[in-house]
Amino acid sequence: MMNNDVDLEGQGKWTMLPTKLLLHSELPAHLQAFGSAWEIVGQPQPLLKSAVQQGVSFTLPHLEKLHEILKFGLPARGSGSGKNGSVVKLDYATSLVNLLHPDASPGDKKFMIDCIMGKRISKVKCAQDIIKAVKELGAEGERDFSYVYDIALNQEAVEKERKLRGPTLEREEFKTFTPSSLKSLLPVGTNASCNRNPIFCRYQAFYPGSTDSFSK
Repeated sequence: MMNNDVDLEGQGKWTMLPTKLLLHSELPAHLQAFGSAWEIVGQPQPLLKSAVQQGVSFTLPHLEKLHEILKFGLPARGSGSGKNGSVVKLDYATSLVNLLHPDASPGDKKFMIDCIMGKRISKVKCAQDIIKAVKELGAEGERDFSYVYDIALNQEAVEKERKLRGPTLEREEFKTFTPSSLKSLLPVGTNASCNRNPIFCRYQAFYPGSTDSFSK
């Protein structure tokens, strides 16, 4: 089902109904036979307003179409955020958020603008499943879901590269992937060590000794 209405007053055919998923233990006895239940926690809201507030992302063509319908203001030519003051996607996103949520806090506005710009999505679950699903939708699906599709492709490439960098005979420690060649640089007979920290992505050297504030 598709909705082509752009409604700001909640009078459209479709609205967003705020709900909260309830745990099975929170349900009254006569409802506990249901697998899941949602509690209505607010009044119906216009789809566009609620979608932007929840963090939807838009492409530039989407924003241009919304501007055509809603006629929200944009910076004058030469005053935009782009090169030489050109009007760019950020200007459309900022103007749309200011129109829909003029009283939102600066932090909330930044969140909504970042989401519209696609800055809040950096990783997806099941990248291969997403790639497969989008491909089954054909060219139209790749266009409509281009942002998440690109993220999934990039994530799959990173995961493949990571597998290629797994332990080999030249990396003598499975957990740290520390090359044997580094050990030739350590002082002999000092119990010094050098290991790769996989969390901080750096090598750490350790030397026995003491300081004024720590015991041996």
